[in-house]
Amino acid sequence: MPQLSITRIRDLVRSLNYVVSVHAAEELEDDNLTILDLESIILTGKIAERQRDSKTREVKNVIRGRTLAGIEAETVVKSVPPVRSSSSPSISFSGLCASCGLAAPQLRRVTRTFGKGKDLLVIEGIPMWSCPRCGESYFTAQTMHEIERIKALRKSVAIERPVSVAEYHDEAA
Repeated sequence: MPQLSITRIRDLVRSLNYVVSVHAAEELEDDNLTILDLESIILTGKIAERQRDSKTREVKNVIRGRTLAGIEAETVVKSVPPVRSSSSPSISFSGLCASCGLAAPQLRRVTRTFGKGKDLLVIEGIPMWSCPRCGESYFTAQTMHEIERIKALRKSVAIERPVSVAEYHDEAA
């Protein structure tokens, strides 16, 4: 796959024609960043370094830019098969996994939690694409934006429910 220029990467971001791995989405959450921060890093940044994976030979671009709060940060962007554009938050891939490039990802609906304690928010039915070959899972850009919208509007869109909590006990220990 040809190397991506910063101009091409920015075009993909502006058109919401990209995917975010579940791992990357979790890293954003852990760092208290949003998809808008990720996009800001790319739109304000420059390619600081290109890395090549010694096993897969894939090229990854390290982009340094600024978050919405103006904090310098970096992200890693790699070239993947294109995503078909759509206004739907559950758009489909072009037919290949964005990680292994071989199998066709399958759409699953998942439940994810955000925050803790009184700030806990559970979002059900999130469309997530998973590769049956390598196991990598992704959210589309539209899905990431919709998650942020739900989080921002949680008081008006969420329904209060009691949550049961169970603890796992390993009998072998």
